[in-house]
Amino acid sequence: MLLSVLIPTYNAGRYVADCLASVLDQTDWSTMEVLVCDDGSTDDTIAEVERVRARHPALQLFRQPANAGPGATRNALLRQARGEYVFFVDADDTVYPGVIERLLKLLSTDAPDLVLADYSILSERDGRTVTTSDHVTTFIGPARCRITDTSTIVAGLMQARRLHPWSKIARRSLYRDGAMFPEQHVFEDVTMSIRLALAARSALYTAERYIAYRKHASSVLGRMDPGKKLGLMASLDYPDLRARWQDLDGAARFHWAHFVARNLIESIVYQRRHRLDRAFLATCDERYRRSTPLSPAALAWGYLRRGWLWRLLRYGLRLAQLRLALMQPGRAAGAGA
Repeated sequence: MLLSVLIPTYNAGRYVADCLASVLDQTDWSTMEVLVCDDGSTDDTIAEVERVRARHPALQLFRQPANAGPGATRNALLRQARGEYVFFVDADDTVYPGVIERLLKLLSTDAPDLVLADYSILSERDGRTVTTSDHVTTFIGPARCRITDTSTIVAGLMQARRLHPWSKIARRSLYRDGAMFPEQHVFEDVTMSIRLALAARSALYTAERYIAYRKHASSVLGRMDPGKKLGLMASLDYPDLRARWQDLDGAARFHWAHFVARNLIESIVYQRRHRLDRAFLATCDERYRRSTPLSPAALAWGYLRRGWLWRLLRYGLRLAQLRLALMQPGRAAGAGA
């Protein structure tokens, strides 16, 4: 079995039939399998999947015993998968025609550990679905060739900041015992993407759109809240990730540090805008310090060397605001951003 297409579902009744059609219309059952795992949906998701299964009995459906979140559902799918490679597709998205045929050929001939693909963005407006971004790039680096340098893979992903599970097709062996996805918080895909990049011995960036990603208010990230912000700050706060910093070159460490610094800046702006308490900032600061491979001074020097003066000034200003707020227990920063 060459490829497993893995589809986690949760209250996706409006979209899942289109998602499945986009996959099943191009499925080669002789070399691949399609698995759905439902995470305790309360709408008509299961009924929609069962209607599709009536026409495609090889489609496999599993159900979580209780709602456990996207990380746990993806891990459950990994435990059931048999393919050499796995391709996650979210139930509210669709796969472009012809993608799976090209992907199977690429996996058979080039056989990289990791395939990186682009996507488009669909949004719902006034009851209509419109394309808001026709082609979103997920990797900054060489395209359509084999990449064997880990630093190049990591730096390219960090620069693009598009760390989604559905834009990365990976050897199943890269997932550690089916538990690559953290199950405690959202943004588990950020953690997963970097773990895959660090584990891959080779990668190939196709520069092609594989997925039409649908943005809508009911999605997990449709609306931000303090818990999700803290989840983003925790997404790279893992010992196994810190242990690999020494293996990366200076450029990869810089782009890693810039990625987490941007997350911190956005969290500071969010805290000031929503007048959150000092505890929120203190948690963000703690997670930032554990997640960055560079000291503030080293990152500032990296900005200066690259001529990124605006980023340098913004980083310095937000760090000053953070330090000042943390010196004043019990007070929230002002509403101005």
